[in-house]
Amino acid sequence: MAQPETIERDGQAQAIEVIDRPYEEEKVYKKRPVFLFFKRAFDIFASLFASIILIVPLIIVSIIIMIKDPGNPFYIQTRVGKGGKPLRILKFRSMRKNADRLEDMLTPEQLEEYKKEYKLDDDPRLIGYKKAGDGKTCFGGRIRQLSIDELPQIPFNILIKGDMSIVGPRPILREELEKYYTPKQQEALLSVKPGLTGYWQAYARNDAKYEIGGGRRASEDGAVLLRQYESSIGYQDIVQDSKLGTSPQRCEVKPKPLYDFVKRAFDIIVAVICLTVGLPIYIIIAVVIIIDDFGNPFFIQERVGKNGKIFKMVKFRTMYVNADEMKKDLMIKNEYDSVHFKMQDDPRVTKVGRFLRRTSLDETPQALNLLTGSMTIVGPRPFLKSEQDQLPSDRLCIKPGLSCYWQLADTVKMTNEEQLELDYKYIRERSVKTDLKIIGMTLSSMFKRSNC
Repeated sequence: MAQPETIERDGQAQAIEVIDRPYEEEKVYKKRPVFLFFKRAFDIFASLFASIILIVPLIIVSIIIMIKDPGNPFYIQTRVGKGGKPLRILKFRSMRKNADRLEDMLTPEQLEEYKKEYKLDDDPRLIGYKKAGDGKTCFGGRIRQLSIDELPQIPFNILIKGDMSIVGPRPILREELEKYYTPKQQEALLSVKPGLTGYWQAYARNDAKYEIGGGRRASEDGAVLLRQYESSIGYQDIVQDSKLGTSPQRCEVKPKPLYDFVKRAFDIIVAVICLTVGLPIYIIIAVVIIIDDFGNPFFIQERVGKNGKIFKMVKFRTMYVNADEMKKDLMIKNEYDSVHFKMQDDPRVTKVGRFLRRTSLDETPQALNLLTGSMTIVGPRPFLKSEQDQLPSDRLCIKPGLSCYWQLADTVKMTNEEQLELDYKYIRERSVKTDLKIIGMTLSSMFKRSNC
């Protein structure tokens, strides 16, 4: 039964419709002592293991922060914990000293924007910020995007204090709680420990909006990215073309919140393991690339991700530094009947590059993309914007991946339509079982591969 409730927003009372679901409240408040025991045990063992692995990276990040902006590398912020108790979370400091003095560090326009959602898309308080637009590329912005600033919560809040869990609701500011949540929502939110990750991280961490009905933002090509919230499944994104209306879907995209959460957690675990255990190997590969062809050992390229959002994909450089200039003369030799260029014996590929491609080691730095959430392990191929412009936008309804059906097929002999069908096939069939099958087949093909 729908019941009207009134909340205050921007100084005005607004009526909203809240649907009573007694069975949901019972699920929220039901005591589960056995579950809570095993959950705490898992938190202790997992956070202890992670703390041991991360001790060296934590020290390194602390030193870098003190070098870039002298002062305490850690920052304690008070949020609201279980039962409404004050929760002091420990984070790496991503902002310059005195960042809490909003009136001194923000313009009136920026201050007004901050008060709406308690965050800024381009925050001048971040460490390393020099000019407009640096918010995502400066040091402070980078450690936020990679969630590095959250790492101290593992040993401090989860392991030692036990006032947070690995999985749970987002730890929220007191002013956010009182301004944007009804009393019933507050009671439900504070009935469990907040977590390091949860549905909020899988769906809406970077660009969630508080407005009822979801948030809107326009992309460069005129598409409107509409983020809608449903109480039963969380946030979901819809792409609408401002010129053509909503594009017809080639296949039904069913919300799978539990699967999406498991998939995101798996991505993070794999990325952390790769970046910590594989660091010595990455350094060796980078040095060998520089020796073979002097220049940046990494190749960073803009690709099109979920909902048309542009992201920077990171790979080891396998081609000569002037590869883009050479490509102009090679376009007539393109062996793909598709939107992208590829040659079986590409003269732009270095000797080291051929080995890296044959072993797929050139793809390993994409662990950074997994960590930031711009890519996943299994998903459709991420194209260049010029390539994606020639393809329908409904293939962008899920995150692009490192591997999928397209990598297991002979894409050289495929048309655009055949490759699209592989994308739609995965979107329809995506599940934990499907992902594990594709990962297994990809690993198998890597060991069997004899050419690049």
